[in-house]
Amino acid sequence: MSINKFRTKARAIELLGRKQIRDDITALIELMKNSYDADAEEVTADFNLNNNSPYIFLYDIGIGMEEEDILNKWLVLGTDSKKKPKKEKVSKIKERRLMGEKGIGRLASAALGEQLWLFTKSQNEKWHTLYLNWNIFENQDMYLEDVVIPLHFNKSKEELISPEFISSLIEEQLSNLNNNSWLDKGNVVKEKYSVIYERIKSQILRNSTPLDHLGEIVYSLDAKKQGTILLIQDLRHSWSEVFDTTKNRSANYMATQRYNRLGSFIDSFNNTIEDFNIGLIVNNEPIQFNHFIDDELHELYDLKIKGKIENGKFYGQLSALNADLELLNACNDELLEGIDVTNGIINPVSKDCGPFSVELCHYEKEFGKSGLTKEQIDKLDSRIDYVGGLKVYRDGVRILPYGDPENDFLNLEQNRSKNAGKYLFSHRNLFGKIELTSDENPELEDKSSREGLIENEQFHFFVKTLQNLLVTIAVDYLSSARKGSRALRDSYVNFNRNQHEQKKKESEAILNEEKETKQAINNLLKEIKEKKNAINNYKFKLNDIIESVPKVPEKFSYALLNKSYSDLLHYKDIIFKKLNDDREQMIISVNPRFVPNDEMQEEINMLNLDIHRLFNENQNSLEISFEERESDIRQRMDAWRSSVSMLFNNDFDRYLTANKNRLTVLRDDINNIFNNIEIELRNAEKKVLAETSKLFALEHVLAEITGDIISNNRHLKKAIIEDVDKGQSMLEHYHVLEPDDINNLDKELNHLINNIELRIDEIRRQKLKDAMTAFEEAFREVLDKAFIELSELGNVNSLAEINELVGVLKVQNQNLKRENEIYADLANMGMAAEIVNHEFNQLLVNVEDGIKNIKNANLSPTQSYWIRQIEAGFKAIGTRHSQLSPMYRSYNLTRRKVQVHALVEELITFFNARLNQAGIKVDNKVDKDFVLMLSPSKIYPVISNLIDNSIYWLLNGHHKLILLRSDIVKNTLYLEDSGPGIPPRIQEKVFEPFFTRRSGGRGLGLSIVRKVLESQGHSISIIQKREDKMLDGACLEIKFNENDRVG
Repeated sequence: MSINKFRTKARAIELLGRKQIRDDITALIELMKNSYDADAEEVTADFNLNNNSPYIFLYDIGIGMEEEDILNKWLVLGTDSKKKPKKEKVSKIKERRLMGEKGIGRLASAALGEQLWLFTKSQNEKWHTLYLNWNIFENQDMYLEDVVIPLHFNKSKEELISPEFISSLIEEQLSNLNNNSWLDKGNVVKEKYSVIYERIKSQILRNSTPLDHLGEIVYSLDAKKQGTILLIQDLRHSWSEVFDTTKNRSANYMATQRYNRLGSFIDSFNNTIEDFNIGLIVNNEPIQFNHFIDDELHELYDLKIKGKIENGKFYGQLSALNADLELLNACNDELLEGIDVTNGIINPVSKDCGPFSVELCHYEKEFGKSGLTKEQIDKLDSRIDYVGGLKVYRDGVRILPYGDPENDFLNLEQNRSKNAGKYLFSHRNLFGKIELTSDENPELEDKSSREGLIENEQFHFFVKTLQNLLVTIAVDYLSSARKGSRALRDSYVNFNRNQHEQKKKESEAILNEEKETKQAINNLLKEIKEKKNAINNYKFKLNDIIESVPKVPEKFSYALLNKSYSDLLHYKDIIFKKLNDDREQMIISVNPRFVPNDEMQEEINMLNLDIHRLFNENQNSLEISFEERESDIRQRMDAWRSSVSMLFNNDFDRYLTANKNRLTVLRDDINNIFNNIEIELRNAEKKVLAETSKLFALEHVLAEITGDIISNNRHLKKAIIEDVDKGQSMLEHYHVLEPDDINNLDKELNHLINNIELRIDEIRRQKLKDAMTAFEEAFREVLDKAFIELSELGNVNSLAEINELVGVLKVQNQNLKRENEIYADLANMGMAAEIVNHEFNQLLVNVEDGIKNIKNANLSPTQSYWIRQIEAGFKAIGTRHSQLSPMYRSYNLTRRKVQVHALVEELITFFNARLNQAGIKVDNKVDKDFVLMLSPSKIYPVISNLIDNSIYWLLNGHHKLILLRSDIVKNTLYLEDSGPGIPPRIQEKVFEPFFTRRSGGRGLGLSIVRKVLESQGHSISIIQKREDKMLDGACLEIKFNENDRVG
């Protein structure tokens, strides 16, 4: 016995796919539902319709498909992957209720276009690709198993979008045309396939795959590690008409219907599903619809039916604007108890579709009967015309086509044409929503066409109960045609009519009031005549006002010029205020209660226009006069600033700020110096008291010695502070002087500041030593007296102890003298550099001017060459000099925003010559968003010192690298090098003053670095753990004050 089997023709794919789909809108919606089932949070339909080969990209960031999913599910027709028990029909991750249940939804793309490219990636695998030409399945002589489907697994994103890879799939697809089923016995393409054969061949060979566009999407999804992309080409229908905004779309009925159906679905989905969004892009422009009847529109009604149909009964209530409240409550009492809606259904229990909710809104289309305004009725009419009315939802997602404008699935209009009293509700003025769920209505399933529900017994139960509900509400509760009806509709329709009548009477009252305005109009005519005379009599003394404008002072001082400018602006405000006040008095204003006719309004407008023209002309003349005077003053002020700026390196404001800062620094320095001296004296006093308390009662004597020294110091401090005050007072007088006088004052001020700095320097070097010497001598005198007394008593042991104490004090004093001298030398060097900088700035300007003048002379080629050489060298000197500016204390004490990355770059440039000579590479990996509020004169020397140290320790190394990096979260900066590093045993000693490992070093670098940082609230430490470092050498961590963060 032979065994025979069914064989499947290739065209079965077309029959199960494209032939089962209503149209391309339904197909697109079905594919969007698949994205929802794949746990995507968003799906995007990207239409490109501008070129000769329009295409659609549909992509999501769902879970994607693994190799097994493609082989055992996607390529298997009628798979049971979605045919599970109802409770198991949920998605893998988000446990969403699945929307696709037939297992053929993926074939919907055939209704959109003739070619499909599928690109998909799951979390655990690389990209998989599939390429289909749906036209191949139209070969009626070809079997399904003979169709070659180009399919490749586990490709990288780079391979996926390469032309070579795409070409390989095209070659595989072309092999389908070699199948014998296309050919007749003479190996010629069969006549019935000649057209489709050439079409397929042309489509494949055209290779219009948009690789750039595809690449953007692939890289975007690859970054999320999952997703699916459908590229649909050779579109079956024109979409340009659907999205056409250049002409009235309503002229094209089919395009309008497609647009509204798509918009209605997308808006419904986006407004009812919380964690899923559909995006639509057409030619790179996002498309937004307005096709959703939201909750706000559900509050526009004359009658609302809201409740639930369960077990053949409706439980709910009515809401009716302007209805009789007692009558409405009586209706709702019955409805809450439940009314039967199974009339005409045989054996309803066996056909029950399960409970479902309804919210139905009805409005009277006749304006006089409705409680809505004309605008509200028009809004509802328009919305229902293009969006539709009564919609059905399952699990929050709309079921098409129910609710479309042309879909009257309850046959409301047909029944109404038979009996308008019984069938009160119309498809044209009823809207709302009916909500199903998969759990409670499992027998209400989608048709294979994905359009509507299977019309089984449960579906007919669903429709019939809704029809019965509307008939029962109309006959028993609304209409007055049947005896015993509540006649609720009459109560609110009559109320609405009365309201409209009342408004009509109010309109008549308004007409009567208009008659009363005639007298007011006559009064207005009188006012017009008077204002015309007033315009003719109004004379504005423009010349007198111009003459009274404040004059520009002859004396050439900035303060007087500035005062004249302020006076001029003040006077200008007064004059223009007077103009505006006069204008307001002249303008004719009309009481809004009495609106004049067009002719009179035109006369008023023209008269007011004449008034405005008169005042505008005067105002323009004054504007010109004031502007000329203002310009004169501004030019003189600019000339003053220009003359002064030439004296101060073209930056007068910087000069003033710098000198103010210098004087402030000097004031702080003198206070700190004398405060430190006083502290040292007090500490010495306490130490001596602690050591001698067993021998003598010296507290009173030592306090007197210390007090005398401190008193003398305060007199000296006061004298210096007075000089600082004098300098600040001199700066306040700059603006009242002429340029020549300012030059003299500048010399006097510089002499004063330099003198103060020298005195402070002398005090810094000598005063502490003098104070300690004075203290020692005074204390020695006291001890000498004590020695005599002790000698007489023979107390030798106590005397030896005192001598030992004095010796200790001498050693400490010598150490302090040596440290003080070193600090003084460094301070002198810094002040000398700032003085040289001040003088050097003027020299820079002089040389620049000299070079500029020489270049304008008639030079020979040789002379021009050497001038260019001099200019290039001089610019290099100027650049090196400008890189020192941030380190000058007087110019950069003020805290400001500092981009640490840029600061490091400046210092790398500064050290560039040394770095290149030593062959050292510097890697600046500081984050460009790392910004702090810092004092440049504090932070520049700190980073410079650390870089200088690293350069020294890398000179003899093989691998020479300096790395600077940051950690914005920790608010830290790291400086590392590949040198020998800092041994843990000395990592704290390196911060002590005068400790050094460098030949000829002072041992103050890191000590000063730590003191400077701590004075600003920062800290510095050495990182020893290898896992916390990038390089093997030294690693220093600067932790900045949290208050200095910016942003």
